[in-house]
Amino acid sequence: MRVVEFCKAVSLKFRSEIPIRGAMSSQTEVVSEEQHDADSDRQRHLRNQALIDALADPTAVVGGDGVVVMCNLAWERRVAGGGDRLSVRSDLTRAAIASVLAGELERSEIRLGSRLVWIRPFPALADTVLVRSTDASRRQEYERQDVSIQQFDVVFNHAPIGMALIDLVGQFLQVNDAFCEMTGRSKQDLCGLQSQLLVHPEDWDLSSEERAKLIVGDIAAYQRQNRLLHATGRIIWCLSSVAAVCSTADEPLYFITQYQDISNLKEAEARLDRLATHDALTGLPNRTLFLDRLTVALARAERSHANVAVLFVDLDRFKAINDDMGHGVGDATLVEVAARLRHAVRPGDSVARLSGDEFAICCENVGGRTEAQHIAERLNYAIRQSFEIDGTPLRLGASIGIRLAETKSEHPELLIHDADMAMYRAKRHGRDRCEFSGGT
Repeated sequence: MRVVEFCKAVSLKFRSEIPIRGAMSSQTEVVSEEQHDADSDRQRHLRNQALIDALADPTAVVGGDGVVVMCNLAWERRVAGGGDRLSVRSDLTRAAIASVLAGELERSEIRLGSRLVWIRPFPALADTVLVRSTDASRRQEYERQDVSIQQFDVVFNHAPIGMALIDLVGQFLQVNDAFCEMTGRSKQDLCGLQSQLLVHPEDWDLSSEERAKLIVGDIAAYQRQNRLLHATGRIIWCLSSVAAVCSTADEPLYFITQYQDISNLKEAEARLDRLATHDALTGLPNRTLFLDRLTVALARAERSHANVAVLFVDLDRFKAINDDMGHGVGDATLVEVAARLRHAVRPGDSVARLSGDEFAICCENVGGRTEAQHIAERLNYAIRQSFEIDGTPLRLGASIGIRLAETKSEHPELLIHDADMAMYRAKRHGRDRCEFSGGT
């Protein structure tokens, strides 16, 4: 429970320290250049220390003079023996370090009693090497580990998806090129930066509990969709996969995270969701969404004792335009009519395209028959105004049927049907007019 509270406290700390300045892109600017430069040395040290702490064997980063720059706890316990841990005392080891730094050797292995000392360049810190003391009897195992580490470096650096190592308090320790490209930032900008600063504010709390479970060992990994912020402020939808890297004592050292950009997938899902509830041509709600909104309107009316009216609109003379001038002009006409209806209705009224040249409007808080008729006449006037498509002047009219809900428990489909019947009566009585349903 304490770990969960710690993770949440870190999130709250970010919230209190990050000013929200209107544009979303400003979230990425909270760390000033001056602050970033001032902290860079400390951040690099923390990153490098975390990397060597992940190794169970005595390991140190050593300079050309044999001075230990940093080491893990195993080095202090076994190599230094509780005494001076600040320098390499073996002349043989010192000579090997000098050869590796001079480029004479790509790497070096030295047998010191029962121990095998591995010396490799340490590219994360200039003019240093990584010195690792291992059990000589387990040489093949360590060689396999060394190959595995090299393979991981290749995979990490050249992976087509974003990857990052993050410490337990959320700082980036290491990132790959794909993550830099994804977020529009350089490795220098990212390493040492709080990873939370790249996360959309609405997603800050999503992973706190999962990370707490990783730390205490309740789960091995987790996946979550969340939003990151590009350097330009653009939102990036990601599938983030997070796992904890632990020491031999099973203590968490840092997180390894994979970021897969799923922005295109989310956009496709949004388009599909919209197609399920909206007309592809006009962008208006379709019958499914209109029925849902009418149901909600009736429920509100029951609580507020207000009236709801359904208007069914069918265009007059549209078939002639479609047949004589082609479907392209017909489609453009429907788009124009949809725009006019949207502008002519009251704020809060819902306009939908049901099919072909048939539209429906749900009007809440209607005072009665008089107001409903005024709304219908305003719609007809808007449709009646002439317009041009491809230089050809066109004029339409509309027959409109009106159905006022007599009781708030009436079924939405029945209201639409009755308004539809009233529309047909308007057509029979001369078109370009409105008629009420027989029951109202």
